[in-house]
Amino acid sequence: MKVSLKTKALTAMNKKDLDAKLIELKTEYANLRTAKVTGGQPAKLSKLRVVRRNIARLLTYMNTQRKNQLRVYYKQAKYIPKELRPRTTKKERLALTPEQKNAKTKRQALKASMFPMRRFFIRA
Repeated sequence: MKVSLKTKALTAMNKKDLDAKLIELKTEYANLRTAKVTGGQPAKLSKLRVVRRNIARLLTYMNTQRKNQLRVYYKQAKYIPKELRPRTTKKERLALTPEQKNAKTKRQALKASMFPMRRFFIRA
């Protein structure tokens, strides 16, 4: 049975090597599927799952790398793509910011300063 890909090995590869590895795995997977249809030996059939998982592992690694590079690129940008924005509910996205919540009109500020909140203490 073939050994699964390790992330440590993937980090050592560059973009071209990763793409080549992906093509290699996909062709191997296609060959294994044809072997399955034509009635190949059990050793090859058990290899199907390993290769499929390796493809998924490789794609996951490549996508996370791409996303991290985009995060660095858009760090100082005014607008960030939706894919990189934090996943929140619509209510949280549309809620007022703390500055907007605490903003007061001149009249409100004047009244608040004229009549501050009274504090009463009960002596025990």
